Amino acid sequence: MIKKRYRYLMSLLLFLVLLLNTNTVSYAETNEKYALEEKVQSSGLYVGEDRPIVEINGKQIDTSTLPQFDSHEEAVNYIKAVSKMQYRNYVVDGMNRSGVLSVQATTSGNAMVAAYQVGVGAQVRLNVSYTTSGPNHSGKVISHSAYTTFTGLTNGFGWEEKSCSSFVRSNGKDIEATATGELVAYFLVGGFIEYFRDELTLSGVCIAAH
Repeated sequence: MIKKRYRYLMSLLLFLVLLLNTNTVSYAETNEKYALEEKVQSSGLYVGEDRPIVEINGKQIDTSTLPQFDSHEEAVNYIKAVSKMQYRNYVVDGMNRSGVLSVQATTSGNAMVAAYQVGVGAQVRLNVSYTTSGPNHSGKVISHSAYTTFTGLTNGFGWEEKSCSSFVRSNGKDIEATATGELVAYFLVGGFIEYFRDELTLSGVCIAAH
């Protein structure tokens, strides 16, 4: 009798755990979709059959190259599928990333310190270029700059850099870099132009001098 009650209680507990997990997943997916829909907006511009070049937010858009969808939901699902992003930032040893180890007299280097993976094969990258006072990445950092690139299979996305900066830490050897911008995509839904914008921030560190 006791064993039967124990099994019943354990079965009930397992059922409740599974029910709570199911509700949590459903709630998370609903919130994710709702947040994504907020980032997909209509420009209010209707494009006729000639599909001309139009201007949106100061940017020239060739509408003949835009993906087309029958509904807003299709567009959101497309964005959800291709904008899956993984973010990585690094503390990079510039000496091992510059690709110029064989040249002992070099005083310059370049390194990627952060990246967002967009879709299957595209990346927004934060890079740092620099020069050091001594050869082979020795001494102190005497000049530096940060910049971003968007490379790979972009799936109709674009990258708009808003800010990009770098500074040398107090030790004179390490460079911190930060960049902000927006990932942007335009498409047609029932003849109207819609667009997706998502703000990104990237940051990382390069150990430039040894």
